[in-house]
Amino acid sequence: MFELLQDAARIRTVSELGPDLAQHLTRASARKVMAEVIASQGLETAQVVMSEGLAQAREQGKKRPTASLLASVARDLTTPSIPAQESRSEISDLPAAPSIPAPIAALERAATSLRERVYSPLAPAAVQAALEADPAAAREHLEHLESEVQRVVKRLDAANRAVAAASERTEAPAS
Repeated sequence: MFELLQDAARIRTVSELGPDLAQHLTRASARKVMAEVIASQGLETAQVVMSEGLAQAREQGKKRPTASLLASVARDLTTPSIPAQESRSEISDLPAAPSIPAPIAALERAATSLRERVYSPLAPAAVQAALEADPAAAREHLEHLESEVQRVVKRLDAANRAVAAASERTEAPAS
């Protein structure tokens, strides 16, 4: 009985993730992990953990992330990374294949997270439901979202200009 009460509290907690993410937490063990992430790391970190967990689950051919996958993602995202000590002989061992650099992985996660967290709430049916629930609040949140998106677009434009400038420098002939 006590476990049922605890799970009911976890259901309320994970509902803060929003219906698009919380719907994937069908097992009590997964809700327990995510409730702990929300409590210890905050809602935004939990949303990133959930989005990354969903992406990894899809890569594995699963419909939803398992508790262990979510715990692993949470650990990876919240634990500072320590560079691995090189354990090869300088003479005989070949270096391991390079992994994706962290800044590149962060850009990939940002695009995936944005797609998963924004597309669903902006679907016509979701917007209509929000308008029916509270038109003024829906309008206010959409305006706030629009201003945030404009800020992201400005930052994206600056990043693209930096990439273009770097490309021009590498393509310019040395004199």
